[in-house]
Amino acid sequence: MPASTLLRDVAEMRRSVGADAARLCAERANETQLARVLAMAHGYPDRPVGVAELTAADISFWDAVVDGSGNIAYRLALNTLRQGFLAIGVEHLVGLLEEYSDRDAHIALAAIIARRDGAAAHDRATALLGTFTSAVATADGAP
Repeated sequence: MPASTLLRDVAEMRRSVGADAARLCAERANETQLARVLAMAHGYPDRPVGVAELTAADISFWDAVVDGSGNIAYRLALNTLRQGFLAIGVEHLVGLLEEYSDRDAHIALAAIIARRDGAAAHDRATALLGTFTSAVATADGAP
């Protein structure tokens, strides 16, 4: 299997798990967890920063979302995906830093989660995480 196909498949899994985790977080999280999701979204840099700071913000945000989902299998999947991305180097993954840099999209997703709108959270997370998925598919030559 070509590495580009594997990366495409991983990106699709990440989008699916992340979107469902956002839905579950909206439906299950307690008030403290919701406040953490909002705080982590507002913690995204509002100015140009380096890869390490963007990556740290993204890790903190998705940790909060997955913790709020209450799904341990999603936690394990996130940890596995994260280790793979960090081993490759997120700066080498086309489209990922653009997603990480979209502070407004993360704040909008957090607000939807805090409103406890699971369906809208799923849709918004799918769109946000789809940025990287689409970039990978395009780089791979997929339609």
